[in-house]
Amino acid sequence: MLSEAQIRRVWEGLFEAKVRANYFAELSRKYQDRQSLATGLSVFFATGVVVTLLPSNPPLSFAISLLAASVSLYSLVAQNSTRALESADLYRRWDKMAAEYQGIWENVLAEDAAARLQATDDKVREAGRSSVPLPANERSLLRWQEHVEQELATRWGEVIAA
Repeated sequence: MLSEAQIRRVWEGLFEAKVRANYFAELSRKYQDRQSLATGLSVFFATGVVVTLLPSNPPLSFAISLLAASVSLYSLVAQNSTRALESADLYRRWDKMAAEYQGIWENVLAEDAAARLQATDDKVREAGRSSVPLPANERSLLRWQEHVEQELATRWGEVIAA
């Protein structure tokens, strides 16, 4: 059985894990979109170079070549694919921890609840260290926080109000 403080920790952990899972899912999608756009632009400009070379228009072909090189350089430096994979991994980890907290929340009287809470808290600390290299967008985090507040209030409002 959990103490009042532990029960509060479970609720806060559930809330934070859901917010972070949603945030990293969104972040992964953004990085995937950026990479797709950069790849598409690279292909478009590279094909445009070939087309503009045919009529022999040096200033235009130079400009398009420069654009193609710039987009390729951005794609290389930004590492959107790597960040998308890292964000997707963090999404999966936070989503799993949210499910673990929810399982504890739904049975705070279980004999192993305290041990499960400690194990999940340990995972949270590890996931927090893993997410350090990725940017934190405060506006996006706040939006997901409000979304999760509404979701949890709708689902368990009468329970947490008591």
